[in-house]
Formats: sequence, C-alpha cells, structure tokens
Amino acid sequence: MGLDNHTEDDIRRLVDFLMKINLDLAEFTVLTPFPQTQAFDDLRQAGRIISYDWNDYTADKVVFQPKNMTPEKLQDLYTHAWDAFYKSEPQSYKMFKLLQKVMEKEKADGTFRGRRRELMDSRFGKMEGSTGDQS
Repeated sequence: MGLDNHTEDDIRRLVDFLMKINLDLAEFTVLTPFPQTQAFDDLRQAGRIISYDWNDYTADKVVFQPKNMTPEKLQDLYTHAWDAFYKSEPQSYKMFKLLQKVMEKEKADGTFRGRRRELMDSRFGKMEGSTGDQS
C-alpha cells in the first residue's frame, strides 16, 4: 500500500475484493523505502521521507508522504485492511484452517507425510552425543 498510483478508494476496493473471493490469507504491508533502494532514493530526492528512525522501517508504519493521501490516512487504511480482512476469524485461525485443508488434500492424493517426532530433540548444529558444552 502506498504506491504513487494508490488512492484511498483503490485500497478499500482491494480489501473488499479479497474478502469477496474468500481468500484464505492475506498479508498487508505499507510501502517501505528501505535505504539503498530506488524507492528510498526517489522519495528522499523528492523530499517525501518523513522519518529516518530506522525502528519505523517495519513495513507496517508509514515513513514517507504518499502522493494521493496523508501519511495518517494511509496508516488508517493499513489498519483497516488488517481489521476488515480478519474481522470474522483471526489470522492464526485462518492459517490453521489452511493447514488442515492442505493436509486433507495431501492425504487424499497420497502425498501426506506425518510429523517425525524423533526430530523434536534434534536441532541444527547439535552433534550426536554432544552435551552442548562448547569448551
């Protein structure tokens, strides 16, 4: 969200469309002009960067002046997108349902593989018989 051609109406229509087609999951982000990118260079040259606090560069905070709305309006639309899309079911529940759907499909077509519980106690870098002591 926040490209120069995006308007408030465009973003609201996108959210409505995603809800209408019963999409399993959606991920919403705000355009974030990270340093060393063309977006950052262009927005800085145009004087549109409003925050140089790198803690704000998280893809969920508006750090630049959008072309067609205020930064506050874009931030509100970002919040609206998440709230509207996940109003009936939280993201974690939708993710769980999607995982169930995938597992059922894999079981039906014979590609399902259950969890390998013996791997629960292993981790990357752990050597056989190691106590974890690095000395």
